[in-house]
Amino acid sequence: MVSHACAVPPNQVLYAELERLTGWDMTLVLPRRWDTEFGPRAAERWPAFGGEIVPLPVIGSGSVPRHVYGRGLSETLKRAIGGAMFVHHEPYGLATMQAFAVLGRTETTLGFYSSQNLAKRYPAPVRWGERGVFARADYAVAATGAVVDVLRKKGYKGDANVLAMLGVDTARFRPAPQREPRELVVGFVGRLTFEKGVDVLLDALAQVKDVPVSAIVTGDGPQRDALHEQARRLGISDRVSWAGYVPHERAEEAYAKVDVLAVPSRTTRGWAEQFGRVVLEALACEVPVVAAASGELPSLLAATSGGWTFPEGDARALAARLSELVAQPEVLRAVGRAGRRVVDDRYSLARGAEALACTIERAVARRARVAE
Repeated sequence: MVSHACAVPPNQVLYAELERLTGWDMTLVLPRRWDTEFGPRAAERWPAFGGEIVPLPVIGSGSVPRHVYGRGLSETLKRAIGGAMFVHHEPYGLATMQAFAVLGRTETTLGFYSSQNLAKRYPAPVRWGERGVFARADYAVAATGAVVDVLRKKGYKGDANVLAMLGVDTARFRPAPQREPRELVVGFVGRLTFEKGVDVLLDALAQVKDVPVSAIVTGDGPQRDALHEQARRLGISDRVSWAGYVPHERAEEAYAKVDVLAVPSRTTRGWAEQFGRVVLEALACEVPVVAAASGELPSLLAATSGGWTFPEGDARALAARLSELVAQPEVLRAVGRAGRRVVDDRYSLARGAEALACTIERAVARRARVAE
């Protein structure tokens, strides 16, 4: 496996489960150091993963589409000749093209991941590289059906399987002890950017005046100062707690403090909510969700029965929903429990690993038949 995301250790848990399920001999290639806006992350092992970890230097650390691996990649990947490789990265990413270039002329079964739900057209060199990945790939793993549609529009004709974000660790994300319902605590977890719509949540909170509602905003980003100023201007600073950046290793702590999660994302010209990882994490903790009708969020909430949607950017509609939920703690609990059941059944880590294993096994078998 090749995965820049695994520089954050909890993201290795999928491969730990895959290893447990299959007994495969597994090697994980990841950046030796990955730069984030909160500082660099050095490669570490997630304790449950027992396979080999190969941290390699990267050029362009921190840039998901533009980073490439330095010395050692070719030597490491060639160990997979005759087996399989999964690049947990978009087909237009330079690291994906690099990994495919190393093994593309071998009989190795090759696959990639995609969550891109907009059919973007890239400059010629990148577009050509993406087409090369499409032509050689034995399988693709897509976050949603909309992603598969984009892959088809862009010319990918191979096997494509929908595996929703590859599973939630439901042993880690689990219900917290029930709190006394003195007020409705609304949570937000994510980056503080325009497209994540935290300003809509603040506007909604300002409109909920006659019932006890407060918010905990977990995350950081370029809009932090502007959002603090907005809360001050709206006169709701005393009702908003700013938890700041929390590493993903501790993300479950954020859900334990809230009664409902708000996901007020807004679609922009170049981005629409691709899946909504926080939705499944919250539901695994039996925290229901109120989400904007952006990108994949309505479909995800419909599939999980885990909450409610409101029109993008409509603070009044969000405020109305929050006002209703203040008086309906039993509804919140029932919806949260229903969401947890669906996550357990359809989106758990075990389900994701099982689906990925089947996808790879089928691709290996197809390549073997072709070789015969």
